[in-house]
Amino acid sequence: MNNRIHRILLSVAILGVFSVSALAQQQQWNTLFVHFQQRHFTDSILKADANSEAFDVTYHVQCKRPPCKFHGFQAQIVFQNGKLTPQGSNAADFDGSACANATLLQSSYTASDGTFNVFVDEPLPGMLDTSNHLLFRYLTTVKMSQGDSALIEPAIFDVLKSADTNINSNIDTVIIDNAAGRFDDGTWYPFAVAYVDSTPVSSRKTYPVTVASDSIAVHSDSSAMVTLSLLNVDSAVVKNVSFRLLVDTAFITIDSISKGPMLASATLTSAISADTLVNMTIGSTTALKGALPAVFVWVHARHRHDTLCTMFKEPNMTVTNTDNAVSRVIYALKPVCVIGAKKDSAAVVDDAPQSNYKFDIRVLPDGNILQALTNDETGQTNRTIEIFSESGMLVSEARFVGDRMLMPIRLANGAYLVMISDADGKPVWDQKISVIR
Repeated sequence: MNNRIHRILLSVAILGVFSVSALAQQQQWNTLFVHFQQRHFTDSILKADANSEAFDVTYHVQCKRPPCKFHGFQAQIVFQNGKLTPQGSNAADFDGSACANATLLQSSYTASDGTFNVFVDEPLPGMLDTSNHLLFRYLTTVKMSQGDSALIEPAIFDVLKSADTNINSNIDTVIIDNAAGRFDDGTWYPFAVAYVDSTPVSSRKTYPVTVASDSIAVHSDSSAMVTLSLLNVDSAVVKNVSFRLLVDTAFITIDSISKGPMLASATLTSAISADTLVNMTIGSTTALKGALPAVFVWVHARHRHDTLCTMFKEPNMTVTNTDNAVSRVIYALKPVCVIGAKKDSAAVVDDAPQSNYKFDIRVLPDGNILQALTNDETGQTNRTIEIFSESGMLVSEARFVGDRMLMPIRLANGAYLVMISDADGKPVWDQKISVIR
């Protein structure tokens, strides 16, 4: 087959009638993703600039179950007193934002407790301008010293949900991608939005290195891949690295850890202690280069009905080769958000009886056909197949009846998780696959 044709045909061989799973569609969540801009300053800039600094708050809506009617929100943010101080009774700036033409625009700041409130509403059938991804800006003075950071803590972020269809936004949950924590009950954790970078004192030029991870959403009882990257290493002479982090096993566990393309010529060893402490060691005879992913970490979400975010905690990276030119390590690890199962959906348990099911998922010799064969020892033939990307997003799903079905789908290069559930919605099989051409 012509290798310029970038596609792969997934054939799931199981006899029967193919139909899209309406139940699976009903279990999809409508989600508002919010991001608070994080800014870096130098001490000299802050001393010279006595004016307010502007910070953007951006968003996007992921609508899995239309319609989504994002027409307003209520937010309450607590600022770290003395470091960030929003300006005046109208601290929020809506000019040029998605909210600019809303009927009701309110914002206030209470200095005594550092509370910043924003309320926006464009009554239905009106909507905010969802083609504009700037939600609002806030203006604040920044009073910090070298090497310092300033935190904010989201206390409320409500999207005007209601049983009244004339008010309800039909958005199920809000994910603030900077913040970890359970947000169904309003307990986000504080996170930094402003940093004053240290200036290294050395005759030798050194460079900051960043450890970054992507932000993913993974469904309850599912697995997804988190990508860890080492950024800005080209001039920093990074060869040998020791790295550790902690995992909150109340929410996720680690399935496996493997090398990314940045480490193609390097060694990677890893160890997980008590499912919580992760230690990794990287060894290379030459300095690492580029910005390709360094490490792939497969995480598995615990079974939950609530929706929450967690993140890798207490990261600590040390570059151990003595000729390194690293000034400091910056951590930009984003949350892993667990999307809980609907309470009215079929029960899902961690100890799915995989022993009663046999599936064979493989890439055929021509490299283009992915096939799954099933021999169901229980005789049950009504099942659902779901395919998830490495970011935890659902790529395809199907319900089939009988013993045989052909489901064609195009998959791009990458890592995927194939999950098969029984008629009650209980996962009975999952397998990771890779598509490489």
